[in-house]
Amino acid sequence: MAQVGTVTVSGGGDVTPAKRLIMMGGKANLIDNGINYSNWDVGGSGYADANGVRLVATGTGDYAALNTNLKPLTKYTLVYRIAESTIDGWFYMADRYTGSDTRLPSTIGVHKVTFTTQETITDNQLRLYLANNCTDNTYVLLTDLAIYEGVV
Repeated sequence: MAQVGTVTVSGGGDVTPAKRLIMMGGKANLIDNGINYSNWDVGGSGYADANGVRLVATGTGDYAALNTNLKPLTKYTLVYRIAESTIDGWFYMADRYTGSDTRLPSTIGVHKVTFTTQETITDNQLRLYLANNCTDNTYVLLTDLAIYEGVV
């Protein structure tokens, strides 16, 4: 039986698009960020534009969401680059896939988070949050967001 809700987090340095293709073993990105990250729904004072997805701490509604089509009981790797970060609190992925919130690295650089989806996914959406413990007006700028099936 597959493990449900398991998450492995690792960090790394800057990765160019060409290096990323090699690093991911040629696997296809399973999410569509849209042109200038237009497919993202960003709440609170954050926004999505040509520079990426910016989450800004305001104490409520500090999220970015993107609809996905992930399969149950499957291992995936979330890859993202933090171009800028001033947050002093928690940054996390909501429980929609694994059944529990997953705290994510928030330092500048490229990060990979491996997770296994639960048996039933009721809301197939990648949702990233800033926790209420972040000081108001601190922010994180995300770019190069991708989800790959399996471990990369």
